Amino acid sequence: LSVVVLAVVALVWYRMRFKDAQRLTVLHRAALDNMENAVLLADRRGQNVLSNRHWNLRISGNDSAAGSGVNLGLAGLKGILFDEESNRQSLQALEVAAAAHEAADRDVAIIDKNGHKAWCRLSVRPVDGDPLLSMWSLADADVRNAVEAAVDAEQGLLTDFLDEFPIGYFSADEQGHFVHANTTFAAWLGTTPEKLTGGKRLQDYIAGGDQNSDAPWSLLPTQETIGCGKVDFVAEDGRRFDAFGAQTMVSDGAALRTRSLVRDLSSERDLTSALQSAEDRFQRLFDAAPVGIALLDATGVVTDCSVVFAEMAGKTEAEVEQKNLWSCASVDDRDRLRRW
Repeated sequence: LSVVVLAVVALVWYRMRFKDAQRLTVLHRAALDNMENAVLLADRRGQNVLSNRHWNLRISGNDSAAGSGVNLGLAGLKGILFDEESNRQSLQALEVAAAAHEAADRDVAIIDKNGHKAWCRLSVRPVDGDPLLSMWSLADADVRNAVEAAVDAEQGLLTDFLDEFPIGYFSADEQGHFVHANTTFAAWLGTTPEKLTGGKRLQDYIAGGDQNSDAPWSLLPTQETIGCGKVDFVAEDGRRFDAFGAQTMVSDGAALRTRSLVRDLSSERDLTSALQSAEDRFQRLFDAAPVGIALLDATGVVTDCSVVFAEMAGKTEAEVEQKNLWSCASVDDRDRLRRW
């Protein structure tokens, strides 16, 4: 009988302890939920012991820990980290601090609910007790996000400016694939920036381009990382045009990229040719006109004249040019001509 009584007492005692523990957990969770930041209490393996609704919402998109199907511990946090080496190094440093039961803070970039990159302040603090726990906190890094937004806006303005720039601009990776091109350069090639960056390679548009070259990214046959020179481009329709290109190879993190500027020489030559043709036609008209024609500067000096005009003045062209117009008139008309 005494054994039965002891068993009943023990059962009642454990039941009361369990209810107390449940009540304490509810109080702890309520306290965590009232915190503004996303908070996780994790064991030494990074497993979720307790987390508030802000943490659950960040990790799983659901503010409830139950039924989310997502690991709400550190493994879940790693799932929303932006894929950058600096992020992985920051989290690793915090895990080392947590294992040593020390405090630490790092800025990390995560993927927010809209799929965008957002900066947060990730902190870890030791929690004494048995077992030892760590409290992880995730808060928006408002100042850094504001700076990033301002930088992105400035880069957008710069991109828009370069896009309509009258000089071609593009960037290629180490394999010669276009990673960026402005509208001007793409139009010269008879295509669009989207098509160029959709898998096209620089050597596709260079006359005699070699995809198997040791430097498929290079504009120049000399394969200089920094240099300039003439380039013979071939557009989508087979039209060829001469250009002057300048390129620089830069490091983009672990990868290399080119930055290249291109000036279309053929259009400039076409313009020069058109101007020369117009000038030749005007000269022929000038020489063949049946009336006298003279060109004067602001002071009334003849800078050029037709043969007919020189004959009308009774002089040769050489005798008329670089002289005042009134000297070509008769003595009686010179005063009147000067007043004009």
